[in-house]
Amino acid sequence: MAGPNPYGALYASEPKGPGDARPTALRVLEDNNALGAWQGRVVLVTGGTSGIGTTTAQALHATGADVYFTARDMTKGEQTAETIRKQSPGKGKIEPILMNMESLESVKQAARSLLSLTGNKLNVLINNAGKCQVPMQLLRQQTATDQR
Repeated sequence: MAGPNPYGALYASEPKGPGDARPTALRVLEDNNALGAWQGRVVLVTGGTSGIGTTTAQALHATGADVYFTARDMTKGEQTAETIRKQSPGKGKIEPILMNMESLESVKQAARSLLSLTGNKLNVLINNAGKCQVPMQLLRQQTATDQR
């Protein structure tokens, strides 16, 4: 790779979408000799069943890390994990963990599940999931219940 931005020229023209000349995450990993470089590390990606969350989980799996990702729907989570297993050269684990951002209890249970599955180990956390406009009343109810 040459210079501080080896991919700069690829962005000189207007992006044309998937399949254009811009590098994929896997290509960047290959160019940086990062495939297999994270064996033994544990990664959690929140919101891993679509979009950049799935791409991030797949790229990190290619590094050899054990990758866990959160999913609101375990069927979709299992489908995403299977797709990543088929497409990724990584040898680490790739597993969904049930989590609904609208429920504080669900978030806590997801944390407990992750720590149980990994022997209390977490090296990297990618906070990708988000929830817009959670009703304040719902947050107040959950916080008040939690403090009892």
